[in-house]
This record gives sequence, structure tokens and C-alpha cells, in this order.
Amino acid sequence: MKLGRVAFAVGITSGLATLAPFVAPAGAASNNGIASQNPTQIISAATKAQASATSFTMVGTVHAGARTTVLHVTASKSGNGYGFVGLNGVTVQIVKSGQNVYFRAGKAFWKSNGGNTAALLFAGKWVEGSANDSHFQSLSQFFNSDSLSSQFLQNPPAGATYAKGGTTSVQGQPAVIIRGQHLSAGSRGALFVATTGKPYVLRITVSGGQGTNAILGFSNFNAPVRPKAPKGAINISKLANAGSSGSTGTSGNTGSSGNSGSSGNSGS
Repeated sequence: MKLGRVAFAVGITSGLATLAPFVAPAGAASNNGIASQNPTQIISAATKAQASATSFTMVGTVHAGARTTVLHVTASKSGNGYGFVGLNGVTVQIVKSGQNVYFRAGKAFWKSNGGNTAALLFAGKWVEGSANDSHFQSLSQFFNSDSLSSQFLQNPPAGATYAKGGTTSVQGQPAVIIRGQHLSAGSRGALFVATTGKPYVLRITVSGGQGTNAILGFSNFNAPVRPKAPKGAINISKLANAGSSGSTGTSGNTGSSGNSGSSGNSGS
């Protein structure tokens, strides 16, 4: 099994722009006056508010052609977080704690990303890797709230037009709707911005001209995020290094250190 094949985030990050509408009420708060501003001002204020949040949870689904991506992720400015990511029915649980990333998946994932041997070794078990390892950096990005915000709240593209779409309620919280469209790209969407408290983005919907449809919801702003590292996780980076050192060099073939490296792999 090649370590590079376990980077489940590859191919999923493109689907971060939409998730199922699920936003919990933020509680009673005073009117923030955002609804009286023009669309550009509202988008700017919402972008700044989202960037100021120390944490949030986003939940949703993205349909892009034959691919369906599901996300339920709690992210923070510290980069710590937890949740799950699913692609076409294959789900991976993930925990980001400190400098490590932990994930757990079933047989279907491991067979697809490592083969039968990987499935026998790792299916249903927590696997650990360094957040600084190039193979796990994509997974780490799911839990940095600033990184996530920058992916779905970018500067309006040239040629896009925006207009107010009235007001509504998102899971009990009042919001103003900003509708946008990009005729040349064949895409349209809506931004739902809180009209009480800070003008956080509560929901984003997108429908594209290439079969892409998505809904992204946000909740639990500024809640404490203190994920605990799963116990007994298998350090896959160390296994890969041990496997490489055990298969190269004459001492690995004849010495006891090569044998112990081999038993270490089978034991995990």
C-alpha cells in the first residue's frame, strides 16, 4: 500500500462549497441593521464576521455530476476540530488535534485507497498521521476555520450580479437573502446572512451550469473546540517508514532489526 493513496481529501476539497441546510438558532440578539445595506455591503460585512469567528460547524451536501460529497465538520482558528467527510457513500471520521490528524474508515474506503491488505489492517481502526505530512495536509485543512471561510467566501467574480431577495428565517434565526448569478458561467446562488447579532453567514446555496448543486449550513459560532486524540491509533507514517527501511539494505534482510520491523507491521 502506498501512503499517498490514503489522502481521502483529494477530490473532496472541490466540494466544500455546499452542504445540507442545518443551522442551529443562535439565541436572542438585537437587530444588526445589515438588512438595510446594499448587497455588496452585506457580503463584505458577512465575510468579515465569518472570519472573526473562533469556530463554527458546517454541515451539508454537494452534488457534482456523479459525485456526492457530504460534510459535517467543526472547525476552529486553532486548526483543531472533528467531524466526518463522505464521498459517494464512503464515510471517514476525522479528528484534528494539535499536530496530528486521526481518521477511521471502513473496508470500502481502504479497499479503494490501499487494497485488500490495507482493509484487513486498518478497517474500523483509528489511524494517525502528522498534520505536517504532505499526505495529510488536505485533511487538516477541513478543520481550519479561516481556510474553510476563504474557500466559500471569496471576492465576487467579474460579471456576477447580486440583489436582495427579501428576508427569511434559517432554523429560527432571522436572515436577509442575497441572490447572485453569473450568466456566462451559468451559475446562481444565494447567501443567507444573520440580521441579529453578528452578520454571520447561516447558509449558502449554489446551482451551477455543469450539474453542480449544493447547500452549505453554518452553526455553533465561537463554541469551544477541544477534540481528544483517539486512543490506540495506528501511526501509519511510522509504519510506512518502517516498511521502507525493512525492505532496503542488507541489515534489514538479515538482522534482527529487520525482523522486528516486520512484526511491528503485522501487529498493527
